[in-house]
Amino acid sequence: MSTTDRTTTGPDRATTEEPRFRTDPAEEDLEAVHDDEITVNGQEIHLNDIRDAMNSHESVLESGVCSIGDAEAGTIPVAFVVLTPEAREEVNATRLPPDDGSQTRSIPPGERKMVDSVQALVAQKVSEEAVPRKIIPVLDMPKDKEHQVISRVLGRLYAGEDPEDVSDVQNQKCLASIKKICEEMDTAGRRRTGSTSASKGWPVTRGQQ
Repeated sequence: MSTTDRTTTGPDRATTEEPRFRTDPAEEDLEAVHDDEITVNGQEIHLNDIRDAMNSHESVLESGVCSIGDAEAGTIPVAFVVLTPEAREEVNATRLPPDDGSQTRSIPPGERKMVDSVQALVAQKVSEEAVPRKIIPVLDMPKDKEHQVISRVLGRLYAGEDPEDVSDVQNQKCLASIKKICEEMDTAGRRRTGSTSASKGWPVTRGQQ
């Protein structure tokens, strides 16, 4: 996508107030849903519409959107993004080293600002129900031979499930990295009933430094 295809978001996208959108649903069934059309709180939403809106953001090179089961909404969208080099540099500039020797830390302010801005753009272009509840930066995403992002695989990794058949994934090296990020972020919620201290940070992976 050329830079002329992008929609520049203004500075009003970022805010120091409480986020308008939930970024960590309280109750997730965490069962990956593989349909392109999902129903969120009774509203039908196409994942491709969310992806197109996210791809129009100035900080996003490409995105992948998947959905998981949710006890309240039925299904909810979550997303992965590959940032532009400039956006990645801005995010990394706000990172602080972990103070406990772990691989988790608080979310960098630059990343929070980017996520808020992308969420606001999706709400504007699609709807508030279409806003991804989590947006996870990665360096690459699983793609088929037509270079299309395979949302099914992303959904299973997010839910902590085995991706199963990945024979159609052309760049399988990215799967281990995404799995590691999801585990560090505890996207599957496996640490929620145990010690919460390990799950409060934001993951730091060597590939994203």
